[in-house]
Amino acid sequence: MEMESYLYLEDEKVKKVQYKDSYAHLIKKFPSANSNMDSYIIDNALNDKAEGKAVTFLFVNEKEDLLYGYYSRFATSINYSDDESGEFLGISSVEIKCFAINETYSGKLCEVSPSGRKLNYSDRLLMEVLMDIKYLANNYMGIEAIVLRSTERAFNFYTRNEFEPLWGTLDLPYDEFSKDCIKMYLPLAE
Repeated sequence: MEMESYLYLEDEKVKKVQYKDSYAHLIKKFPSANSNMDSYIIDNALNDKAEGKAVTFLFVNEKEDLLYGYYSRFATSINYSDDESGEFLGISSVEIKCFAINETYSGKLCEVSPSGRKLNYSDRLLMEVLMDIKYLANNYMGIEAIVLRSTERAFNFYTRNEFEPLWGTLDLPYDEFSKDCIKMYLPLAE
């Protein structure tokens, strides 16, 4: 099991912990704006972990009585057809299956970066998620991109955070849960 890690949001020390049943009440008490994702975490996250499909993490305050947000991640690939050989190929990737913040913090300013960029809570938590995945890429597994499936409402948020829509012949494996979402990626090229 991954150890807890910490970050600071404003002056609050926040823990990143792996999801377990005892945290379900926090998602119910502090829902995101997407009830489908909240339901997925409560009803399916532990089964998906047991089956090797996804691992879910929460951002909670130190007393574990406030949820800032959560995310799920899993290994996947961006699939495409090679025009020369006709073979289907893949670009190794990690998919952010769910990313949501407590609705109370949606659109709220968290901090200003040293470069002067204003960061909402959602930006700051996504930065943490991306750092986690990049750490995996640099130390444990080959990952060429980070992918996700965005709702229309979140599209500008992900674009602001350097994700691009998948285009042309690039595609992700089918996922019934997010079939109506916009497929996006962030290349990890050095």
